[in-house]
Amino acid sequence: MGQTMRCRIRAATGCILKAPASALLCVFLIAPVIDLQAAEAAPPPRVFQTPLVAIRPPPDAETTALRSAIDQYARRTVRDDFSALENFLEAYPDGSWSTSVHAGLGEESFTVGRYSRALEHWRRAWTLSHAASGREAVALADKSLTELALMLLQF
Repeated sequence: MGQTMRCRIRAATGCILKAPASALLCVFLIAPVIDLQAAEAAPPPRVFQTPLVAIRPPPDAETTALRSAIDQYARRTVRDDFSALENFLEAYPDGSWSTSVHAGLGEESFTVGRYSRALEHWRRAWTLSHAASGREAVALADKSLTELALMLLQF
């Protein structure tokens, strides 16, 4: 009874698992829960040259709103239509993701020739992130300040 039953099960990854039947049953019952939690914790999809980072742990509602805004932004038909992400920024002006969204919209605004909007977004990104801690937040603050300074030097 205490012997290990050898079971061969082809997992989704294509590998064959060898383990006690009770352990395999637990894995297959719990795996969907783990996958669901991993999907919820995954970062938002990449929409800008710079990846989106939160400067502090974001609430679930804010992350859900950002994902929705990104979906709308991805379906836009006019290249300089930033309304979906700007609506997100209006709803979460000091949110965890706002700094990163401002920095990304600064890049996109500059790319399409909306220089005053680019300045506004980079200025706001710097304002939100200059006191932040953490490697990614500091890098975002540095990038925002650099882009802002370069833009001001050119014009």
